[in-house]
Amino acid sequence: MLEIELKKKFTKDLKKHILNQKIELEVFDLVVENLRNQIPLDKRFKDHALSGTYKGCRERHIKPDVLLVYRVKGNVLTLVRLGSYNELFCKPPTPLITLK
Repeated sequence: MLEIELKKKFTKDLKKHILNQKIELEVFDLVVENLRNQIPLDKRFKDHALSGTYKGCRERHIKPDVLLVYRVKGNVLTLVRLGSYNELFCKPPTPLITLK
């Protein structure tokens, strides 16, 4: 069984998604427990490796529009981020003008 480490950003993401009722806690708990116990999940969760900013991490779909970014290193499962594709992977738009 892996130990769980929560990143600060993940904790904020989780609170936000619980308050907005974007995730079902039963499904989230199932995904995290299976990760913790290293039990393979159904293919519908679309587990895959990431690159770029999240190189070394993996991603699983909690819902079609809610993604869990995590990393397993040694015996530690680190929950990195939770959110939509846009929240996790899209850069904020650059302003058209600069205010001074």
